[in-house]
Amino acid sequence: MMVDAEYLDVATATSAVSALSELYNQGSFRLRRSHQIVLSIYAEECRPLEITATQFVVMFALDRCGAVDQITLARLLGLDRSTTGLVTSLLETRGILRRDKDTADRRRQISKLTDFGRDTLAAVMPFRWRAMERFLEPLSSAERFALSGLLRRFVIHFAPEFASKTESQYSGKLEDLYSRHGFLIRKSHQISASILEEECGALDLTASQFGVLYALNASPGIDQITLGGLLGLDRSNTALVVSLLEEKGLVVRDHDPLDRRRRVLALSDSGQVQLAKAKPLAQRAAERLNAPFLDAESQALSLLLDRLLTHHNAVVRVPLMPSVS
Repeated sequence: MMVDAEYLDVATATSAVSALSELYNQGSFRLRRSHQIVLSIYAEECRPLEITATQFVVMFALDRCGAVDQITLARLLGLDRSTTGLVTSLLETRGILRRDKDTADRRRQISKLTDFGRDTLAAVMPFRWRAMERFLEPLSSAERFALSGLLRRFVIHFAPEFASKTESQYSGKLEDLYSRHGFLIRKSHQISASILEEECGALDLTASQFGVLYALNASPGIDQITLGGLLGLDRSNTALVVSLLEEKGLVVRDHDPLDRRRRVLALSDSGQVQLAKAKPLAQRAAERLNAPFLDAESQALSLLLDRLLTHHNAVVRVPLMPSVS
């Protein structure tokens, strides 16, 4: 679902764009938007088979690695245990995989693709290739190769287990997945969000919460829909983040004096203090994200991601303001 353009405060949002340029230029923001675009294109292409991107990687891993326990599956794919458990449960319900107790350790569950699961995976592969071709459309072959190399270096720098030479008995079996742009972007996004949240851990701020604080400082008095449009967040996620920040006393809501039906947002005094503390921590996180690269390489990665973001801005559920992309 697209942002509600008829309710978007375009004039206010446009005036806030320049104030948010520092946020938009952060690698973590680019990676999050790139991941959103990959998911949006994949969901659109694979809608006939009702297989999500996460379900696909689980199926792919089981096809290449055979029977795998849930903890190993989560580690191989860089998923948390709860997500892995939810996905395997859904796929089991659809008859795509089977879960059995490990005969050597009854506490462990082993997942294995069924014949129907292998047929489903074969059916989804052409849709998956087409989705990735759409995503990479604005880049030349050389640029695609460069992007893959830079993202792979980023991932291996922070998560060396994704270098195939360290992958124990599964060495090489998932190399095709690990080298794909979609996987690399998902993992890079996870890493960037984790690093920002690690730096801001003492403040109990997530990456999304930091973005909301930053945007409200740049443009106080905007409504929730405009806020989502500035950050590329859908309505439910924006509402959740704002509610959490309001509970912490960092954000206040008030009625718009020009339209009592609208609620506008601003930082509280505590929110201003929290943001001032968070900014240097976010800058340190940004510097950590650039650690794998020379300056020219970091700039090249930013330019390639910017090209993709600009080309695909309208694809995601909530496009950024056109002048932002």
